Amino acid sequence: MTWLLKRLTITLGVVAFIACAAFAQNSNNAFDIEQFRELASRAESVVSNGQASTEALEILRSDLVKYRAQALSSQEARARRVATVQEQIAVLGAVPEEGQQETEQVTARRTELNGQLAEARAPLIVSQEAFRRAGGLISEIDKIIRARNTTALLQLDSSPLNPKLWPNALSAFTKYIGEIGTEVKTQWDSATQAKVRKQNGPIILILIALSLILMVPVRNWVTRGLETANDESLRSIGDVPRLLASLAVFLLPMFGLLLLVAAIELAELFALRGDLLMRSVPIMGLSFFGANWLARNLPQGKIYSGDNLGEEAGLVVGGQRTIVAIGIVMAVFYFVDGLSKGAEWPTEILSVIRFPFIVLLGYGVFRLGRKIKKVQTLLNAREEQTGIRENISRLLSGACYIAGLGGPLLAAFGYSNAGATLIFSMVLTLALIAALFFIYILLVRLMLSGLHRSSKQQEDVPSGGLYKVLLAFLLICFAVPLLALIWGARVSDLTNVWFILNEGISLGDTRISVSHFLIFIPIFFIGYTITRLMQTALRTAVLPNTKIESGAQNALVTGFGYIGIFLSALIAIMTTGLDLSNLAIVAGALSVGIGFGLQAIVSNFVSGIILLIERPVKIGDWVEVGGNSGNISKISVRSTSIETFDRATVIIPNADLIAGTVTNWTHDNLRGRVKAPVGVAYGTDPRLVEEVLLSIAAEHPNVLKLPKPWVVFKGFGADSMDFELRAIIRDVNNVLDTLSDFNYAIVERFTEEGIEIPFAQREVRIKNAQDFLPPTPKTTRKAVPKPKK
Repeated sequence: MTWLLKRLTITLGVVAFIACAAFAQNSNNAFDIEQFRELASRAESVVSNGQASTEALEILRSDLVKYRAQALSSQEARARRVATVQEQIAVLGAVPEEGQQETEQVTARRTELNGQLAEARAPLIVSQEAFRRAGGLISEIDKIIRARNTTALLQLDSSPLNPKLWPNALSAFTKYIGEIGTEVKTQWDSATQAKVRKQNGPIILILIALSLILMVPVRNWVTRGLETANDESLRSIGDVPRLLASLAVFLLPMFGLLLLVAAIELAELFALRGDLLMRSVPIMGLSFFGANWLARNLPQGKIYSGDNLGEEAGLVVGGQRTIVAIGIVMAVFYFVDGLSKGAEWPTEILSVIRFPFIVLLGYGVFRLGRKIKKVQTLLNAREEQTGIRENISRLLSGACYIAGLGGPLLAAFGYSNAGATLIFSMVLTLALIAALFFIYILLVRLMLSGLHRSSKQQEDVPSGGLYKVLLAFLLICFAVPLLALIWGARVSDLTNVWFILNEGISLGDTRISVSHFLIFIPIFFIGYTITRLMQTALRTAVLPNTKIESGAQNALVTGFGYIGIFLSALIAIMTTGLDLSNLAIVAGALSVGIGFGLQAIVSNFVSGIILLIERPVKIGDWVEVGGNSGNISKISVRSTSIETFDRATVIIPNADLIAGTVTNWTHDNLRGRVKAPVGVAYGTDPRLVEEVLLSIAAEHPNVLKLPKPWVVFKGFGADSMDFELRAIIRDVNNVLDTLSDFNYAIVERFTEEGIEIPFAQREVRIKNAQDFLPPTPKTTRKAVPKPKK
């Protein structure tokens, strides 16, 4: 049942898309063509003039998007009406040719339906034209806004390294801080505001007390509890309770900060400038507390081990400090950014004020890139780095190097907006990746804990299967639009992309869009899960209680699976509301082409169905096919797997089993015959040999009594009289064991009875043996000199 729980868990994530798809498909607002034409004329004038502000263009664009959606909805409704009338006309048949007549009722009805068709097509054409017009105006507005954003991004200002700009920037900064202080003093001295603070005093004090408790003592208490736990540190990501406790370290002080902001707003200490600044406080807390939380949860389970503990501990601690420092710099930057929204500083002053933050963040991002590179080197040295991890590590480290160096350099040369966008977007990207990694680990741990997995497994990335890949894919799909927003995309760009995807493509009179797939996938997945559940019930609870043999049970379970998957796909298609009747001709032609191109696969598929129905072979049978002998381990749609006696798996196409010759030793039953040949010396009593062999067979437990074993006197050999013991055994799978027992018993009984088992002896004589011997060296005598007289 664990696989079912996995599928149901994943289905919850997939079903979440259905609401978006249904929301995108349905629009109940009526389409007013006159109001749209008025808006479109005004939009054309604004676009041609090109003087409107970006904010005004965004508002105008949102109005056009609303009317475009209404036009599409009207277009789809009119198209359905036109299709209905066309079907009615088609029922009447073709228009009679000249000289042919049809009944007056049919002619009158055809004329009436043609009039209805013309009336239905007119508003459809109007909706189609309005839809195209709105889409064109939206595209023109998007081009203008993108051009302005690109110009602002690549704007060249004075270099912040110019010392002449520093006094002006410092003066503007301190002046604005003083204006906020004056604003606070004015609000504090106001009698009206004092009366409000007095009325809200108890609530303000309670909020401040709760915020301080959550941000200081409670956070410290949870932190100490995690650090003193008996299990390994949370930095090596552990089980679900520890993950949730770690998440509390981030959420509790963040909630306390929001309470503090609420208390300050109730006190009404700020006016316009202060209110703009207070809007930046939550994002400041998110940067600081989020960076602290990410640093505490830095995954190090596979890094913080080994021989070089000192180097690795320094690597982890250095990474934690860098992340915390980046969070602090980002929090201070958001404070300054909140000031700039009310101050409206000139671009050269703003570039000088932002430059220190760009440099600090660039240094921190560059250090993170080096840390990631060192982690990759350590894992590669231990051969623990997989291909995808290595590629991701290399990509992240390279991106950190580019952003860490490129951001400050661009800002130093005067491209302040480009440098700030590069470095801040990189920091937010790294934060998003870290947050998604934590969510991924948390969801996987929740799934595993729900399936009662062992709690002893404490790896950074728990084991899993295809479901982890699907979960990662869903998180990536969720992260893509966020990354697009981080790197400069507008929300309207994302909505426009979704609209284009939801609009889909037209195949004849049928429109297929992403929303159809988002509805199809979970419904088919639910049907597939139910099918697998019922297959499991049949295999484990229903069929074992029947008298159906195991092979037939496997065939029934497999056939039920095919039918269930087909019905699941059919129900899912019907639920989406797609009319695929117009695609029948195209599908038929496509199926013919696929049939020719995939002829072998189709043949194997049909053969697999025949194998399941006729069952000439079944799982567990001992077969011989094409010189391969073994037991059938699996019969799938395309092929059959045979496990040989050498424990090798042979994959045989199903068509070969149907068209070829197959020897099945265990088709109807497990009985088989064993043959044990033996030779005896000439002069031995053959009846005695027969008696001994029959007694050996009769004593073996695997030999059947009927038919009785028998001995065949095969003939006279060159060196022996040849006999063969033959017997029918209960289980042919034990034929080798039985033959081995026969041979052992034959040796023992022949020895007792004095029966000799001859073996050939040969005497080899070599002619001209001297020719094969090495030549002997000739000895020479030295001449002895004659003695002198």
